[in-house]
Amino acid sequence: YRGLLAMSPMNPEVLFRLGSICEATGRTQDAIMMYKGSASATETVAAPHAALGALLERANRIEEATSAIRTALRIDPRHPQALIVGSRLSRRNGNSQQSREMLEMCLKRSAGAPPRHMATVHLELANTLDALGDYDNAFEAARVGKQHWLQMPEARRFTLQNMESIVNETLAFLRPGCVDAWADPGPDPHGLAPIFFVGFPRSGTTLTERMLESHPSLAASDETPFLGDLIKSAAKMLGAKKVDGFLTRLGELTPAQIGELRASYWTAAAQRLTGVDLKQKRLVDKMPLNIFSLPMARRIFPNSKVIMALRDPRDCVLSCFMQMFEPNPSMIHLATPETAAAFYAKVLDCWFGTREHLGLAWIESRYEDLTADPESAARRLIEFIGLPWDPAVLDFQQRASEKVLSTPSYRAVSEPISRKAVARWKRYEGKLAPVLPTLDPYVRRLGYEPA
Repeated sequence: YRGLLAMSPMNPEVLFRLGSICEATGRTQDAIMMYKGSASATETVAAPHAALGALLERANRIEEATSAIRTALRIDPRHPQALIVGSRLSRRNGNSQQSREMLEMCLKRSAGAPPRHMATVHLELANTLDALGDYDNAFEAARVGKQHWLQMPEARRFTLQNMESIVNETLAFLRPGCVDAWADPGPDPHGLAPIFFVGFPRSGTTLTERMLESHPSLAASDETPFLGDLIKSAAKMLGAKKVDGFLTRLGELTPAQIGELRASYWTAAAQRLTGVDLKQKRLVDKMPLNIFSLPMARRIFPNSKVIMALRDPRDCVLSCFMQMFEPNPSMIHLATPETAAAFYAKVLDCWFGTREHLGLAWIESRYEDLTADPESAARRLIEFIGLPWDPAVLDFQQRASEKVLSTPSYRAVSEPISRKAVARWKRYEGKLAPVLPTLDPYVRRLGYEPA
C-alpha cells in the first residue's frame, strides 16, 4: 500500500486501507494521519470520516471526533460505525437519550449484520440504558449482546476449558515451599526489575496505570503480553511440548537461560515503548490476568514487585458482563454473570496463593479507595514502589489524548475521578442473585459489605 501511495499520493482508498493496517498494528498516530488524508480527499464517502472519528474518540480527542462523525453522518446518515461512535460521543456529552436513539436506529438497519456488529451495538445500548437508569433493559441488552459476541468467529475458537489446565496447575503449584529450591539467578544487568500490575478485569487497572505512568520515573506497557511470550520461550528451553505443565520445572532454568529470557523481555519492552529509556524509568507491566504468570515472573525477576487491583467482586462481574472485549481464552469466561463469577473465584484463589507462597513483594490497591481519596491511594503505591512522590501523578488526565488505550476504560481516564461506579451492582441485585452465593466468600474475605 505504501508503494501504491507513492504512485497516487492522494488516493482516498489507498490512504484508508493503509490507515486500517496502521490501526490494526497499533500505529495509531500513523492511522490518524492516513484517515485524515483519506477524509480530506473525499467528501462523498463516509467510511474514512467514521474511522477517523472512531480513533479520535478512543484518543479522547472529543471535538475532533465529533466533527469527523458529523461529516460521516451528513454523507450517510445510516453509516453503522458513524452511528455507534456518534452514540458514544452523545453519551460522553451527557445526552444519553440521543445515544439511545442512534443505537436503536442502528439496530433497525442491522438485519443480517455480522455478530461483532450486533454485539457492539447491544453492549453500547446496555451502557446507555444504564446511564438512563433503565437497569432491567440494560441487563437484557447486555445479555443479547454477549450472545452475539459468543457467535463471533473469533470467540468460537475458545471454550471455558481452554484455561482450565493453566488455572489448575497454578493453584496446585502455589503451596508452602513451592519456590524454596529455586536458586537465586543473580542481578539483572538491564536494571531494576519490573513492577507487575495484575487484577481481575474492570478493577480499576487502567485508571491506576495512567496515574502511575504520569510519574516521571515510571513507564507503563498498556497490556502487552511480555510475560506470556516469555513463558512460551521458557517452555521451549525446558523441552515442554506445551506451555501448561512446566511450572514445577522452572527451577531447572540455568542462570544462562534466565539471562537470555531477561534480555528477550527487555528487548520486547524497548520495542513496545519506543523512545523510553527503561534504564532511567521503571517499567509497570500491566496485564490483569498475569496473575497466572506470576510464578514465571518470580523465577526470572525475583526482586520484582506486584500490585494487585481489587474491587468489589460484584461490581467486577457486572462490569465485565456489560463490556465488549476482544475474545481470548480468558475473556470467554466473561460472556455471562455465572461464568464470570466462577472465573473470578479461580483468579482470586490464585492471588491468595500467590501472596502467601510465592515470596514476591506485593500490595493491594482498592478501586473504592482510589476513587474516595486518589492522592492517598496513589501516594501509598508510589511509596511501595520506592519512589519519591510527584504531583504529576494526579495530573494524568492532562495526558488523556496522548495515547490510544486498548482497554474499555479509555473514556474514564479523560474524566474527573468519580464514585458513580462504586456499588453499582446494587442496581442489578435481583439480576445478579444467581451468582451472589459464588461471590459472597470473596466479598467477605476482601472486607466488602455482604449483600
